[in-house]
Parts: sequence; C-alpha cells; structure tokens
Amino acid sequence: MGTEYAVFAGRLRHYDEDALDRLAVLDEALLRRRFDALGADLVDGEDEGSWSLPTAVYDINLLRGEDGRCRVVVGELGLDADAREEDVRTVLTGLHQLARASGAKLWHCFGEGGYRVTARRLEREVRA
Repeated sequence: MGTEYAVFAGRLRHYDEDALDRLAVLDEALLRRRFDALGADLVDGEDEGSWSLPTAVYDINLLRGEDGRCRVVVGELGLDADAREEDVRTVLTGLHQLARASGAKLWHCFGEGGYRVTARRLEREVRA
C-alpha cells in the first residue's frame, strides 16, 4: 500500500469525494500537459493513468464534480522496497510544481486528515 498525495485548491486538509463541488475547478488541459511533460501515461478522455519511474509509481486519478469538471488529482505513490530517493524526489517535486502551476496545493492525505506539502516540507517527505 502506498502513500496518497492529492492536488486541489482549498483550505481543507482532505477532500471529500461526496462534496467535490466545494473545491475550485482545476485547469484540466494544463494538468494533462504537465503530466505529459513529466512522462506520465494519462490518455485523453481517461481519468486514470500512471507516472512510472524505475523504483516509484504514482497512480493518477482525476476526480470530477457534479458538473463534470476536474476538481482533484489524487493518487497513490507506490515504492519498491529498494526505492531510490531520486525517484521519490522526482515524483514529489513534479507534483508540487504541477500544483503550483495550476493554482492549487499538494497535500499528503490520510484518513480524514492530511497536511500541505510545502517546498520546505518536500525534502522530509522524500526521506520519510
């Protein structure tokens, strides 16, 4: 089981899948371009994909509000037993930059809680 990281614009510590419309709409075209530039596999028209590195995989899911527009990017970061720090850093830095470019924030989510992954906290996440 991996660690869940999400990109969304809001002050909540966790997103509620039953109340996505409370969150700001994300620019889906921008997200897809950024994921494509990172080498992720997210096919047009699909809401699921993955970003694979040699020892780390981020499973991508786009969550939509009732209006059909993207509100959250969420995924699980799966690591090999011998995961390289470089791969973890690449994924988390890429997600952080994607969040900033879309006017959102990167969140480490767990249960009903979570915390924002700031630039300062990024290195601690890599080593965790």
